[in-house]
Amino acid sequence: STMLGILGGAVPPFKALLFFIKELEFFILYFYVFSAIKTPKAVEAVLTTWLIATALNLAWIIIQLVTPIHFLGYYYGPSLFSEPQNPFATGTVLLIIALFFLNLLLFYYLPKTRSRIKKTLLSILIISPAVGIFGSGSVAAAIAFFATVPILLCLYILKAQKFKANILPVVVIVIVAVLFIGLNKLDIYGAQRQFHALDKIKGELSLDKPGSRISIWSDYIGRTFASPLAPFIGYGKSKFGETHNQFIRVFTETGIIGLFAFLVLVFALLKKAGIEFLTRREPLVVGFAGGLFTTTLAMLIVSIPAESFIYSIKISETFWFFTGVAMATFHLKSYA
Repeated sequence: STMLGILGGAVPPFKALLFFIKELEFFILYFYVFSAIKTPKAVEAVLTTWLIATALNLAWIIIQLVTPIHFLGYYYGPSLFSEPQNPFATGTVLLIIALFFLNLLLFYYLPKTRSRIKKTLLSILIISPAVGIFGSGSVAAAIAFFATVPILLCLYILKAQKFKANILPVVVIVIVAVLFIGLNKLDIYGAQRQFHALDKIKGELSLDKPGSRISIWSDYIGRTFASPLAPFIGYGKSKFGETHNQFIRVFTETGIIGLFAFLVLVFALLKKAGIEFLTRREPLVVGFAGGLFTTTLAMLIVSIPAESFIYSIKISETFWFFTGVAMATFHLKSYA
C-alpha cells in the first residue's frame, strides 16, 4: 500500500517510509524479545527491571503531581512521544504495566511468596501504577482499566475454581478506587478530567464540534472512499494526520485488506492467551496469559480514541515488549 501510494503520488515518499519503518520497529522488538528470552531466570530479570523502572518513574510522577514543579515547565499527561517536559510513561503505558503485573501478582507472586510482609510490599508496588493511570488524566486509560479489572477478577475466580476466602482481589479494587477518588478530592492536576469523562466523550462524538474525534473519523473515512482503490488497499502510510483511532488509521492506510489482517493479528493474541490460560498450570505461564489477554482487551478500548497498537511509540513499544516476554514464557522448556 505504501509503495503504491508513493508511486501514485498519494503520500510523500520519505515520510511514508519513515512511518512504515517506525511501525516495523515494534515487530522487530517483539521478535527480538521472543528469541532472546530462553530461561525463567531471564523472565525474572526482565520483570525485576520493569518493577524498578516503574517505581522510579512513579516517584517522579508523584513529585510532579504533588509539588509546584509542574509550573516550571514539566507536564504529566497523555502524550505520544517523549517530549522534554513529559516523563517516559503515559497513562496507557502504566495501564499495560499494571494489568500484566496484577495478573502476575495474583497467579504467580502471591502463591510463591510466604512472608505476609513481602506479599504486602509487593502488592503495594504492583498496585502503584494505578496512580500514574489516573494522574495522567487519560480518560481512555482509566475506562480501559476499570473495564478490564473485573475481567481479571473473573479469570482469577475461574482459575481458582472458588474464591478460597482470598479477599486480596477485592482489596486491590478498593485501594485503586480510593486512590482515584483521593486524587480527585485533592484536586491534583490530571485526575479531575476523568470525573468529567462523560462530558468529554459526548463532545468527542459530536459532529457539530470542529476537531472532535468523530468529525476527524468521518472526514478521513469519506476521503478514503472517494478513491476507487483506497477502500481496498488504502493510501499508504502517513496519508493523513493523527486519526485518533487505530482501526480507522489502519483502514485509511491499508484498506479493508489491511484492517482484516490487523484484526486477525489481535484475535490471534487473544486466542493464544486464552488457550494458554485455560490449559496450562504453571503459575508463571498463567500470569502472563492472563496479562496478555486483559491487556489486549484494554488496548482495543484505548485504540478507539487513539492509535495504540502500531503507532504511538511509548505505548506500542511497551505492549509489544511484554507480548514478546509472554510468548517466550509460553514456550519455555522449564519453569523451575
